[in-house]
Amino acid sequence: MTTEKGTLGKIKDKLSEAIQSAGDLVETAAREAGEAISGVARATGKAGGALIESAAEVLGEIIRAGREVGSDLGQVAKGAVIGTLRAIGATGKEALDAIQRVSERGIQTATAVGADIVKVAQGVVEGTIEVAGKLGVSVSEAASEAATAVVKAAYAIGAETGDKVKSAVTGTIAGVKVVLKEPFKKKAA
Repeated sequence: MTTEKGTLGKIKDKLSEAIQSAGDLVETAAREAGEAISGVARATGKAGGALIESAAEVLGEIIRAGREVGSDLGQVAKGAVIGTLRAIGATGKEALDAIQRVSERGIQTATAVGADIVKVAQGVVEGTIEVAGKLGVSVSEAASEAATAVVKAAYAIGAETGDKVKSAVTGTIAGVKVVLKEPFKKKAA
């Protein structure tokens, strides 16, 4: 699914308005993600797992729009993850799959648009923590899934990037102890 130019333009406008009016970027990004994904679901009939890839693409487009209008990308990523995961409607194992895919896409998009990957990674984990209870998974399990995915995606970029992201998303975030699921190998230089 490629987000239509009109939809991307609308998202940019909403984020820009939120910045100018000192509005809530998290809520704006969450609302725009939810509306875009709901539109995709209505148009395509996709739901749950079938909607995950389209939703990950929407999240990426919101991060791209945020970068283009100069938003705080940590806040934009947090809101986009909240709206994306809510709109998918997945629970349990399917929710963990959605968290993993959406988290990876956040880092991939941040890299593609030259955004601060560490801020985006932190926002992704914070957004996942905030919405976890509605997904039928524990907050610590959801946070671990998101952190593991962003670290893995960051190491795919390079060892230095992976180290920075790993440092930023482990420990306690938003009152939750975040533990990575597996050890990460540094990519050879």
